[in-house]
Amino acid sequence: MRLVVAQEPECAPAWALLARLYHANHAFELTDVDTPVDQSIAFAQQGVRLDATNPRARRADHLRRGEDEEAYRAALECRDPAYYIKPAELQERVVEGLRKAGLTLA
Repeated sequence: MRLVVAQEPECAPAWALLARLYHANHAFELTDVDTPVDQSIAFAQQGVRLDATNPRARRADHLRRGEDEEAYRAALECRDPAYYIKPAELQERVVEGLRKAGLTLA
């Protein structure tokens, strides 16, 4: 995603997804990649700056502020069912997906 935003810096959904990835990795320590929360915040803010009407950008911004219900409402505007997942359910789904792939969290 970092390559995508470097190549398409005006793409709000790309910034929102990058914020979401950093946020999830920071919260759940899924990989060893350095994903500081302040970068997640900056990426979410950039997505909203570029397109405040984009529900993915708004969702990322709400998540980084800990506004779970607002994030959920923004997610309902997305057509992708994966965006309907409430943050409390995310870790369980990640662990299950890794299990199906034959992987585990360290």
